[in-house]
Amino acid sequence: LWSSAAAALTLAVVMVLVDGSFRQQIQADLEADLTFARQVADGAWAAELRDLVETSAGFALDPRLRAAVATNDEATVQQTLLEVFHDASPSWAAVLSPAGRRIATTPGAPNAPLASGDPLLSEGLYFDTGDLRAGDGCLELVGVSAILFGAEPLALLVTGHRLDATDVAGLEDAVGRPVMLLGAGASIAGDVAHEALPDGLPMDLIELLQPSPERGPSEATAAPPSVHVFESSGERFLAAPAALESPVEGRLGALVLFQSLDSELAPADSLRARLLGMLGFGLLLTLVVGSIFFRSITVPVDHLLADTERLASGDLDRPIVPLRDDEIGRLATSFEDMRASLKGARTELLRAE
Repeated sequence: LWSSAAAALTLAVVMVLVDGSFRQQIQADLEADLTFARQVADGAWAAELRDLVETSAGFALDPRLRAAVATNDEATVQQTLLEVFHDASPSWAAVLSPAGRRIATTPGAPNAPLASGDPLLSEGLYFDTGDLRAGDGCLELVGVSAILFGAEPLALLVTGHRLDATDVAGLEDAVGRPVMLLGAGASIAGDVAHEALPDGLPMDLIELLQPSPERGPSEATAAPPSVHVFESSGERFLAAPAALESPVEGRLGALVLFQSLDSELAPADSLRARLLGMLGFGLLLTLVVGSIFFRSITVPVDHLLADTERLASGDLDRPIVPLRDDEIGRLATSFEDMRASLKGARTELLRAE
């Protein structure tokens, strides 16, 4: 009985160890998937910026816009910009003078698309270039191209694309993971929307999501932290953050790929519960069966022991009745034969006297 209980306990310990290893492997695989997905996300944003710059360059080469700029008539430039921009993918566009003065804009353009001293407007940098910028409560990709007349820049075409829920949805389809887009410590878009940062994020992850002081293009960018575990609304998540940075403005926000750790571990938790239930039932069954088996041996032996003690005290009148048809029963039959023989011998002895 005790051997069975010890075996069951040993099996339970082994199951706990195997379950822990299994859960660790699930989490490690999930972390590896998130890390790879984060790399895909980084590439997706870079590709979107390249597409925006190419779109800006294409607009700048449009002969209608170049001809309108050459007239120096701002109303003509405004009308032509709206015609060129009509079926475009960017959120807004603006035509600026080489010094940064606004000549024409489309609806939705910020009041000051670029400051006059912005490095993107510096000589030699506004030929098909782009950057990530912080807008009014949003993050924007900005592309700048020169509208040339011969070799002379007549004006600059600035296109902007606001990063929003549509971009996040497309990115989620690409990486196969939920995504949060955060800027200045607040959620801009994503499945887990928060007015402020979710509670439970590790401190180094929170620091990554906060805007950093302005820094120069040559300053090294700190490597993003690895995958982290955080808790939100009582559920544990794995988060893989990717910093969104501008060479001019520094860190503006973060793209956080996340996955529910609890939901991924739910099958393992269910399996563990079933296994522990089966183990508990097996242990209980072992104890019940073992107790029954133990009593089936001890009760006949105790009964036979009482009969032998009665024989030893000289009581030969009560017969010994076998309780089982096995070795113990045969032993009881032998004692009964011995009792009968002793009783017969004693009767003969008393008759001879």
